[in-house]
Amino acid sequence: MTEVQLAYVAGLFDGEGHCRIVTAKASKNGQRYYRAQASISNTDRRCLDYVKECLGFGWVGINDRASTHKVRPRKKDCFKWAVTNRKCLEFLRLIRPYVKVKCEQIDSVLNGRHNGRVSDSAVEQPG
Repeated sequence: MTEVQLAYVAGLFDGEGHCRIVTAKASKNGQRYYRAQASISNTDRRCLDYVKECLGFGWVGINDRASTHKVRPRKKDCFKWAVTNRKCLEFLRLIRPYVKVKCEQIDSVLNGRHNGRVSDSAVEQPG
């Protein structure tokens, strides 16, 4: 991946993306774990297909959340490129030097104590 491609992807993320750490519950044992997530939304799927092609990971699909909102006849479909866990952290490290607006958001995920998937047993309980 070239520097120009990284800068382009970082620009898309700066304008239309977000990252966060979410909690989830394992279906097999009921244990809670933490997962890093990043996504970029856009009404032009070609941009997101290009992101996936450049990076070689992630997935592109229709943004489900956007489809649950009130249907408007002239409203365009919204698409989303997304990645989770280790690949999310890899993505954020790749684009971090080129990001201008969402630096704090990325740093929060990268420096958080729950990077990637972590079980409850690894979480410190408040005393």
